[in-house]
This record gives sequence, C-alpha cells and structure tokens, in this order.
Amino acid sequence: MVAKKISEGEVITPEQRFEFARRNLGPVVAHFLSRLLSYASSFEEEYNGRVLFASRAGVRIKRALDVFTKSAKRAPLKTPETFWISRLMVAKGAWTSAPTAAVAVLAKEFHYTPLPDFVRAMFRFATTPPNLKADDPALQGFGKDLPQFLEGKSQPANLVRTLFAHQSDLFEQYLNELLGQYDRALLVDTGWQGTAQTLLSTAFPRWEWWGAYFGRFGFQDSDRTNWDRIIGLAFEADRFDPAKPESCILLNRHVVESLFEPAGRSVEWLAKSEGGQIVAPDSATILSDRPVKSTDPIFCGVLSYLEDLPDGSAPAALQLAASEAWRRLAKIMAMPSAREVRFFENVSRSADFGRETIVSLTLPPVARDASDTPERRISDSLWPCGQAALEYPGEVAEPIQRRLAGIGRNAFSASTTQPETKVLADKPRVAVITRTMDRPSFLKRALSSVSSQTFKDYVHVVINDGGANGPIENAIRSTNCDQSRICLVDAIENRGMEAASNLAIRCSESEYIVVHDDDDSWEPSFLEKTVRFLSSSSGKLYGGVITKSTYCSEEITPTEIVVHARTPYNDWVENVHLMEMAIGNFFPPIAFLYRRALWEKLGGYDERYPVLGDWDFNLRFLVEADIAVIPDALANYHHRDRGDVMSFGNSVIAARDKHLEFASIVRNNFVRRMAANSQTAAGTLAGLGLF
Repeated sequence: MVAKKISEGEVITPEQRFEFARRNLGPVVAHFLSRLLSYASSFEEEYNGRVLFASRAGVRIKRALDVFTKSAKRAPLKTPETFWISRLMVAKGAWTSAPTAAVAVLAKEFHYTPLPDFVRAMFRFATTPPNLKADDPALQGFGKDLPQFLEGKSQPANLVRTLFAHQSDLFEQYLNELLGQYDRALLVDTGWQGTAQTLLSTAFPRWEWWGAYFGRFGFQDSDRTNWDRIIGLAFEADRFDPAKPESCILLNRHVVESLFEPAGRSVEWLAKSEGGQIVAPDSATILSDRPVKSTDPIFCGVLSYLEDLPDGSAPAALQLAASEAWRRLAKIMAMPSAREVRFFENVSRSADFGRETIVSLTLPPVARDASDTPERRISDSLWPCGQAALEYPGEVAEPIQRRLAGIGRNAFSASTTQPETKVLADKPRVAVITRTMDRPSFLKRALSSVSSQTFKDYVHVVINDGGANGPIENAIRSTNCDQSRICLVDAIENRGMEAASNLAIRCSESEYIVVHDDDDSWEPSFLEKTVRFLSSSSGKLYGGVITKSTYCSEEITPTEIVVHARTPYNDWVENVHLMEMAIGNFFPPIAFLYRRALWEKLGGYDERYPVLGDWDFNLRFLVEADIAVIPDALANYHHRDRGDVMSFGNSVIAARDKHLEFASIVRNNFVRRMAANSQTAAGTLAGLGLF
C-alpha cells in the first residue's frame, strides 16, 4: 500500500469553505426554500393554518427564507412565527395529555443513559441542579427503565414528575396563545421522522399538525402514523439511491442539521413573564446568532447564493440548478476524497436532549485507545464515508465507501459496456487466473508474484469482478511486470468467485490453469516446478499437481500490508485422496496447477456457490483424475486474521458463516451427482460415514 498523505501542509480556508457552500449547497437550499414558500403560502391561504418555524433550526431556515423571498421578489408569508420548542420540550409539554407517548420518546433517546444523568439532563436549565444520591436504589437503572422509574415514589421521580406537570401546564398555555384562532399548524424544520410533530398530534389533537421539512426518512421501527402529513421538500427516501441524488443526505444528514443550527442551546423549558405571557428564556441566545464568514463560512456561503440568485429564479430554473448541485453533492457525500472531507472538518452537532455533548462530523484518524482501529472510527463517525477517506488512501477507501453507501461501481456513471472477452493471439502453456474487485493494493502484490516467476510462458488473466477499472489499470501500470502478458477482463457486474473464474478462463487459451487469488502469492519457482512435473513422464499420470503451502498471518494498516507470521499450512499432506477431500478441503487454489482439459470436462466451476466452489471443483476433479503433491512450500496462503478482518478479510475469515452453511451443501450435492452416475460409488462413500 502507498503511505497515505491526507493533505500535508494543506489548510482549507474559510474563504474556500464559503465558495464550496455557495456553489454546492446554495442551489439545493434555494430550491428547498422555493418549495417551502409555495407550500407554506398555500397552507396559510387554504387551510386556516399558521406556519411555525421550530427552533432551533427553524430560526435559520426563516432567516434564509427571508433572504430568498426578497431576492426572488416573491410575496412573503403572512403568519410566520418562531415556535420555541425542541423534542425534549415537546416531551415535557405532552406529559399531562399523553404521558405514555412522552415517556416512550424519552426512553428511546436515553435508552443507555444512567438514570442520574437523565434526571440531571431534565434540570440542565436550573441554576441549582437536584441533589442526587449516588446510592439511591431508585437511580440504579437506565433510560430504558423510565416507565418504572417515573411510576415510583422516590424523591428523584417526584421531582421529575413535578417538573413535567409544571412544564405541561405552561406548554398548553403557550399553544393556546400561539394557535388559538387557527385550526392547523405547519411545522418547519430540517426533519427527519417528524418525532415532535407525531407527539404533538397525539397530545394535542385539537389542532391538526403538519410538517414541511428539508427531508423525510425513516428507520424500520419509525412511527409512520402521520407520514402523510410529514412532507420532505428536498427528498423523501429511506435509503440512498444514486438515481435520486438528493437522497445522499441520508449518508450525512448532519451537514444539513449543522447548516441550520444557530448558536445557543436548545429550548428545554418555558416560563411565565411578568406580563403573563409564556416565554422561552433560552430564546435570546438563539436570536443573537449572527453568523460571519470567518467562523461560519458554510451558512454564509449559502446566504450569499440566496442574496445573489442567478438570473433564473423561477421554480424551473431553481430546480435545474439544484439538480446539478445534487449530482455533485451525491458524489461528495458517498465517495469523498480526503480533501473534500476537510471542507467539513469544523462541522459538529450538539447532542441536545439536555446534554452538553458536541460531536464532530469526523474523527481524527489516530487511535483513541489501545483497542481503537480504523474500522471502529469509521463505525463511530457521523459520516462513515468521509471517515473512510481520512483512514485510507483513495484506492483503498473507495470500495469501503461504496459498501457503506450501498452502491455499485457505476453509481455515478451511465456505463453500458459489455464484458470484455479478449483472447490472446498466441497460446501460452499456463493461464494464471486472478479474480479481483476493489483491492488494488493486494493486486499489486499478486502481479509482482506472477511476474517474478522463473517460468515465463504464461498469460495472466486479471478479471475485474464488478469493481472500478481505474484502480486496477493503475495497479497494472505501476507494478514492475510484463504488461504484454496481462489480459484484463471487465466483468462489468459482480458475478461471484466461480463465475468470474469461468469467464476469465474462457477468455484465454492454455494447456494448464491455475487460480492465483489477488491476495495470495507464490515463491518464484512455483510455475517452473509444477509445469515441469505435469510435463514429465511421471506427471502424465495426473490431472493436476499441488505444492505445499505457507499460512501467512497479516494485517492491513493505513500504510501497508504487514505479515506478522508465516507457518506451514497442512504440512501433513503427502497425497491427495478423494476420501480425505470429502472430509474437508485441505489445499488452497493458489497451490493447484491443473490441465485445462479437466476444467472443460467438468464444465468449469459451479457458479451456484458463493463460497467453497474450489472445494466442490476439487471433489469432482478427483473423481476424474488424480492430483500429485510436490513437497516444497511454494504457495503462500494469506489471511487477514488481525486488524480490520471484515473490510479486508478473505472469505475464510470474513465469510465464516457462509463457509459453515455451504459445507454440507457442497458434500450433499457431490454425493447426489455421484448417485446419479454410480449408486455403488455413492454407497461406498456413505458406508465410510463421510456423508
């Protein structure tokens, strides 16, 4: 692997962030605001409804809408009002009317939070927090135990219930002041599941609650009771779909949340003013939000775009500009470079719900403790695809990003190319088959392994099984190998190991075949000694030959592949017996050279198997021909059994469950084949207790 240099000496300036946001976020926000203005205006006119901009995000959305309305010369809203709430405030406010629903929201949010921390969070606004005793039996549980805790008679539970009852009373008065003459309310916020809206609908059915959000998405357990009244104006989707680039926000919704998050803590309590009005004491800190380019360049960049709208501010023109920006953003959200991630390195999110925690969008790519790994940091990051770009070089990060985003290699292209089936004009003695996908670092080692062979009469068929072609072509160009011997086959889509092997073999002509997986390697004399044996008078008795193997225990680090240990692999093998093979596969593909005529007779590898196809092939092979053994350890069988085994593990490690599942399937299918051809042979194997 090439040592990673994310951006040594490079600093993304506020001015660069400003221009980035103006170009990429400005158009999508403008289109969102255009739709919001149309939707909210209709809501006011036709439904006797009031538009409520839910704090905190609503404060910035309203500010952006005012700028857009003036710049686009559109009529402003008639009844807009800031709605001083948060999900926590709504849960407190719903306590009296809908206690079960309110507690369900709190219990979900604080599921793993110790009860003492929950109580403190409820009183975060108080100048004198409650005095809690660490050994209080009532406080030994977690947020998931809230229903039982709040039904108890302990002093802490009584304090919380008293607080909730008081806030519920103030909240209902607040709603009457705000919505007394209206039938409906339209909440304006970033989104996403309409939790506060659903709780308001349950607790206060006197009003009909609607929501106009930047986006709408849900999880498997999301409450979709009011889904028809939860409107996503920029997108509505539950997963990222490259065909709908606006859904890329699902990969990094915190960009939108941070964009519209003003200074000041969220609203967590209400009070009554001297004049008798209900007020949110924390609202002053939110209203004082004054973003400037030096400290908040992303929001300022968006405002700049809105202030200076392009000539076409009609809805169709805004939509066209937004569509182009969404395509750029989708690529950035799914597969960012390390430099693109740095445009968001100062983006963070507050935890809210009475907690002081501030979480950065990405994590520094350094170990936080002894157990920390790149895989763990990617999992912990708010933007996993962005974190992958910080952890690994681009060629390694890209396949990880595609997996995290759930996309294929052609997600951002319209390629309709058919598989390449180039066959070399000459006929070498050996066809070396290498299956690869999105692992250029491994491929470079495999290319070097083949090119270093003392035997040179071969063609090296490299089949790209559904990954990106660019990194593979770069790997071939950057490796010191004879490129005239390499045949690159593009399978276009992921076909699986056995189908890829068959396609690659059909794209070549040779006397012998050997599968050299992209993560394994040979000693320099492997081909020379195996070909010499099969060409000898003794070798003519055999259909194939194996060498002994070395087990290489290795780990992928951000800068290289580290081999930690080398030990003999199945050193006991002296011959290859069908009965022993039926018990389990005991040699890897990298160690096996065989005659092409046997592959043709057997009909190739069985493409039904996602794993263990080589074992099935070996069993069927041994029914037709014998396999000899060269006692020298000339094949290296590499295993990522340390570090990030899921991202980089070979199938024996990363797909262990499938190996267990298909072990019986391979055996059963083999004996069924034998039974169809020879009842006696099947009975012999069954009698030995092998099946």
